Amino acid sequence: MHNFDRCEKRTRYKLIVREEKGRKFTIRNPDEIEVRVIQIDGCVFTNVTDGLRCDWLFVPTAGNVEIYVELKGSDIGHGIKQLESTIQKVSENVRRTPKCCYIVSSRSNPAFSTRIQVATKRFKKTYAAKLKVKNRSVEHNLTTQR
Repeated sequence: MHNFDRCEKRTRYKLIVREEKGRKFTIRNPDEIEVRVIQIDGCVFTNVTDGLRCDWLFVPTAGNVEIYVELKGSDIGHGIKQLESTIQKVSENVRRTPKCCYIVSSRSNPAFSTRIQVATKRFKKTYAAKLKVKNRSVEHNLTTQR
């Protein structure tokens, strides 16, 4: 995995939480596994010319998974593009490393259901990724990941 220097912190907290404007992502880490917490937007990529990027990347040092998170308003389609772009730029192995991708939206939009289904299949086939779109708050449990 890439070295993200100043944009990365390592933690063993049982709960790792990132929040923004009423949207919340939580990693449950009951075994206190070391997790690399990497701020993508505003740290790894800071310039407009860097292109689309998601907010966070979490990488447990025990196990083989990358967890991408976008805390999004209501434009889920844009969030999908941000996740894809980030995977292509920073993933250890775009096609093979298992990934979990989350969009935490401020509100649901039923008009996006077909688009989400299509993207979910594409993420699985192209990026070895599970894509989940949730409202307001989502949890990822590291013990069920192994």
